[in-house]
Amino acid sequence: MKFNFISENESEEINNIIDCLQNILAIPEGSIPLNRGLGLKWSSLSTVPEDLENDYATDLMEKVEKWEPRIEVVAVEFGYGEDGQATVNVQIELTETEDNEEEDEEE
Repeated sequence: MKFNFISENESEEINNIIDCLQNILAIPEGSIPLNRGLGLKWSSLSTVPEDLENDYATDLMEKVEKWEPRIEVVAVEFGYGEDGQATVNVQIELTETEDNEEEDEEE
């Protein structure tokens, strides 16, 4: 499965976050000792596309919320190539942190 991350904000921080997300989402859940919750559930990959999309998007959003609090997932859309390859388009936004709020107040 291929992931495309879409963000209106192009910055070094977003690129760093996307690298982290690529790592997190490539790990099968339960495969890291002492951190069994890291990664996505792969059990839904063998289901029909409608169930796959819902289960996978829900799991993805929960894991991003838990493991990458610097961003929020705004939308998850699936596309399928002629070869059957699934592509997940994930729209993300930076979350408001205390640092971001302080910068906004200074301006």
